[in-house]
Parts: sequence; structure tokens; C-alpha cells
Amino acid sequence: MPNFDFLEPRIAGLHHHQFVGDKANSLEFGLNLILVREPENPHDRNAVRIDHPDGRKVGYIPANQAAWVSRLIDHGHALGCQVAFVSAPQSLVAVTLTLPDLRPTKESAT
Repeated sequence: MPNFDFLEPRIAGLHHHQFVGDKANSLEFGLNLILVREPENPHDRNAVRIDHPDGRKVGYIPANQAAWVSRLIDHGHALGCQVAFVSAPQSLVAVTLTLPDLRPTKESAT
């Protein structure tokens, strides 16, 4: 299914979760990450956590973007998340979020 890119936020809390130095070396361009809703988060009911495939918490979608990202997830949209940018020395990491293209294809219309 085709996807379209719609956002490239930086990961919030990267340093707070100690995902720096050697641990950040596993954050490579194109790595698929996992988005996890945290509606019970005491700091932000719209919180969307970003996890590494090995289960480690990487950080969060920034609060100023989490409200609408969380709504998409809450409405059942399967968002993809990939590392889009890693600065040296991993002090800034941005991700690309993707949403499946919901427009009908020629094959599904026939």
C-alpha cells in the first residue's frame, strides 16, 4: 500500500531517556520505530511515545504535534515512523511519520 510522508518532527526527550552516545548509534537513517499512545501520561494526555524495535524508549512526539498525531492513532490509523535525520553526535534525531494512502486505487475501484 502506498504511503505519503506528512511530518518530520524531532524526537522530544532524547537526552532525558539516555538515548545518547553509544546507545544512539543504533538510531540509523531509515530505522523503523514504534509509536505507542500514552493516554494516561500525567504530563500530556496526548502523549505519543517512540520506541526502538528492541523495546527501549527513545522519546516522544513533541507536545505541540502530539495532539493531532494521537487523534490519528486513536481513530485506528496505523502510522509508520522511521528515523529521518540523525545529527552528530546524535544530539538531534528527527523522524518521518507516514500514513497509509486511503484513496481508492484503480484496482480497488473496479
